[in-house]
Amino acid sequence: MALLLGLLGACATLNAEPPAAQFAAGQLDMAEAALEQARAALETHDYAMVQRLAAQAGLDARLAWGMTDSHAVRSAAIEVNRQAERLRSRGVLSAGFPEARP
Repeated sequence: MALLLGLLGACATLNAEPPAAQFAAGQLDMAEAALEQARAALETHDYAMVQRLAAQAGLDARLAWGMTDSHAVRSAAIEVNRQAERLRSRGVLSAGFPEARP
């Protein structure tokens, strides 16, 4: 019986969220805030700021995605990252710079 309980505990630990999961929603909030700031910078034609903030939003979204196994948080993080990439590209193109290729 003790062995069975030990195995069940081990299985529960394997399926548990990573320790950083408690911070994933906050990280996603940071990504969304940076994305909104990038949009505001685009409206004022501050393309260097658009690129910086959109890159930060994408990074924060990817960090949030990696911090949790939550489908909801991961889906939201993917969408924020997509929007950040589109906005970053718009900032690069609007500034007249060729887009950097990895």
